Order: sequence, then C-alpha cells, then structure tokens
Amino acid sequence: MAERERFELSRELTSPYRFSKPAPSAAWVTLHDYPRTQSYLVRTEQRYFSTGASNLQPSSIPMLWQAIIKSMNSEPSRRFVVAVTGASGAIYAISLLRRMAPLCDHVDVILSETAPAVLATEMGITLTRPYSAQQYLGGPYPAIRFLSPKDYFTAPASGSYVHDGMIVLPCSMGTIGRIASGVSDDLICRAADVCLKERRRLILVPRETPYNLIHLRNMTALAEAGATILPASPSFYHQPVTIDDLVDTVVARILQNAGFEQEIVPAWQADVTDRKAS
Repeated sequence: MAERERFELSRELTSPYRFSKPAPSAAWVTLHDYPRTQSYLVRTEQRYFSTGASNLQPSSIPMLWQAIIKSMNSEPSRRFVVAVTGASGAIYAISLLRRMAPLCDHVDVILSETAPAVLATEMGITLTRPYSAQQYLGGPYPAIRFLSPKDYFTAPASGSYVHDGMIVLPCSMGTIGRIASGVSDDLICRAADVCLKERRRLILVPRETPYNLIHLRNMTALAEAGATILPASPSFYHQPVTIDDLVDTVVARILQNAGFEQEIVPAWQADVTDRKAS
C-alpha cells in the first residue's frame, strides 16, 4: 500500500455539508492508492473507508468531503464475542448482554459446559438446548447467536474473522490459566488466543477472592500479552441501593473498556468538571 498524498482540508469547505455526528477532530486526510483495484482508501482519524472512485484526486476536495460525510453519518458495524464461564457471577453476564446486544450488529455468545449449572444455581434460570436469547435474557435479542464451546468450526476460532473484541465474564481462574498458557482446549480459550495473536481487544473479568500467586502470575502474563484484566469489583461512591445497582457499576466499566459510550453510571465528578470549564 503506497501513500498517495497527505493534505489538510480547509474548514471553510465543510460549511455546505452537515454531519449527523461530529466531524473528524483532525482535518488531516491520507489517500492510499490501490492501482490493482483502481480505488483509494481514505483514512481519517476515526476510521478507514473506501471511496471506490478511481478518479479521485487531491484537488477534488468537495467530492472527498462528500465521501467522508457519508462515512461519518453511517453507523459502524459492531461485532463482539462474549464468553461466560463457570465462575460465580452469572448476573454480570446477563446484565452486560442486555445492555450490549442492542448496541451491536452481532454478538457471539459462548457458554462453557458449567456455565448453565451456575446460572441455574445463582439465577434460577434453566436453559435447554438449543439456547436462545429468550431463555437466557428473557427477551428477543436478534443480534445474539449462541455457539458451542466445543465447536471450532465457527468464526471466532479464526483470526480471519474480524470483530471488535472479546469479553469473558465471569472469567474463572481455570480459564485464565489456560489462556495464559496458550491451551486452547475449547472455543472460549481458542477465541481468546486469537484475540491476543491478532492484537484485538480482550477483556477478562475475574470474580475470585483471594488471589493466589499462580492467579496473579497468570493475570500478569495476560496483561503483558495485551489483555485487559477487569475484576468484578463493584464501586460504592454512587451510593448503590440494590444488587442491580452494584452490578451496573461493573457493567458500565466493561462497556467503557469495550469502546461503548455508556450512561448507566455517570462519570465521577463530570458535572463538576463541566461547571469549572464554563
């Protein structure tokens, strides 16, 4: 991929156009030339997108802005993998998926072999195969697809399947140990291994206490490999009243780390910062 040209767009040229989202904060644009496909790839600060126009030249700035506006006004496709292991804390997974599924185009959900038993014990929910969102979450969530933990012939098992990240919650210490050791003995560990090797977002949410030295070393290895270790540690400074309020403090942090804007729990002292700025 050869860089064709890098130039700055004049802000005066944006006036005839309207964005449904904020315009790129940096007005720098790079054109990448693909001679074989006779097209260009435009890179803004936000994202890549193809113009599909073989005759696009740096002098054709209005045409370029129209392409950028079309991209900025369209919602990006979001695809995630969510795995649920047999660790205690089934309520975290249910709460996250109920919040997350409406924000995604596609969510692959993998339940470990012991996750349904923990779900029945903690939440009184009994699942029967084939699993469905109606059974698991109590409502229709069309973005959710359930995958077998033993089925390696599925998309998340391959690095060629591009998605936005994987979340494992609650994540058992056994699962953390296998991922840290590179032991892909089921689809959960294989999909997590793929995230690490492809440098994709991997969020592991352990719910264990206390940690022994083996646990700590495994989590250190995973953090060094690029994973985010996000313990299921509820916060109390928002004065939660119910168990759901406590769960939400963890779910909010998971969503933030997964790249979502969340309004479940207000940012701490955000209103004070806004007042000082004004």
